[in-house]
Amino acid sequence: MRLYLDESGHTGKHLFDEAQPLLVYAGVWLDAEAEDALTKEFAAQRARHGMPDGELKGNKLMSSVRGRRFLGDCLRPCSSARSPVSVVLFNKPFMAAAVVVEDCTDHVYNSAFDARWTWDTRLKVPLAKKLYEVSDPNILMLVWKARTGPKENFVETYKRLLFALQVNPDKLVADIAEKMSEANFGEIWESAQVVDQSQWSYSPNFNAFVAMIQGAEEQAAVRALASVELVHDEQLQYQKSLWDVFGTFTKAARGEFPLPNGNVMKLPLDRLVSLSFARSESTTGLQVADLVASLTRTIATGVALEKETIGDARRWLMEGGDGVFPYFVGPSDWQKRVFAHFAGAAG
Repeated sequence: MRLYLDESGHTGKHLFDEAQPLLVYAGVWLDAEAEDALTKEFAAQRARHGMPDGELKGNKLMSSVRGRRFLGDCLRPCSSARSPVSVVLFNKPFMAAAVVVEDCTDHVYNSAFDARWTWDTRLKVPLAKKLYEVSDPNILMLVWKARTGPKENFVETYKRLLFALQVNPDKLVADIAEKMSEANFGEIWESAQVVDQSQWSYSPNFNAFVAMIQGAEEQAAVRALASVELVHDEQLQYQKSLWDVFGTFTKAARGEFPLPNGNVMKLPLDRLVSLSFARSESTTGLQVADLVASLTRTIATGVALEKETIGDARRWLMEGGDGVFPYFVGPSDWQKRVFAHFAGAAG
């Protein structure tokens, strides 16, 4: 079994893009027989719609009726067969709040918190969601940008955010913000400069990939798949980071880590046996993953789509059944509005 991966909504480290607030990772699960049939169907639809040779990007196809009709026809065999697909929807602005929590609750920089805060997502994620909900988005944006600026600006901006949170009417928020304000911001800034220059720097792509492989391991277990090969779109900017995190998760010592929804992540990820990179224009699985990612992001942002051009594929993603596995990162209205059907499974 192969799991083909591609993303839509890439804006690098620019988290606050009103036009693209979401990064969507999509994974298409194909065995050899399904891949062969889909490759033939994709070529036939390309010829039928008069599409040019080379890579066809989903975001461009979504911008025209002709492109959406082609996309719908290409995905119709997948929707008819209820082909398994995994999607990660990553709310990019939420990451700024999550990084503030990572910084200010690390016991290395703040003795007001114990070591649990470095690994226990049942503590960190709910706090990040709460801070995201109550914080001024403009200040959050400034905090995120300050990570790559002068130390003095970084310290001042962090203190400004935490002061605003300390006077929040929610006593829980105010109390924990007061504890977070005890952090050594100078040391946090120095560490941020080192991390930002490494392959482990914060980015939506990196974090969404982590969510994807964690979810894919669980789905491989559900579907009794002992061996899954990951094939990722050629991603030069993050390729080394993705290689490193894949190696870390697949070679980790055996253990269990709690998740915010009460589930447990088990390491290592031993059902995902390999990761390779390929060119999308010559790999049908990757092109279909890109189409699914673009369609999912469009649906999630509430854009109206013509039923006759995209109806079957839209219904396939919306209704899901046993075929579509969504993993959510960060709170937002689109999760409640569009994918509420999956709330229990997503946590």
